[in-house]
Amino acid sequence: MKELRLRGISTIDASNAHAPAFIASYNARFAKPPKSAFDAHRPLRDDEDLDAILT
Repeated sequence: MKELRLRGISTIDASNAHAPAFIASYNARFAKPPKSAFDAHRPLRDDEDLDAILT
């Protein structure tokens, strides 16, 4: 919100237009490469219910 206020953006359309530039700037400042390239994601098992897990 502060970024939008500082840039004089007060509408949803204007904020949506500004979002790609803001995201690129934010990522350039704060993004870090992962320590490991290993992908720890795994398929969801048949007995796992995300609605129950994430509640």
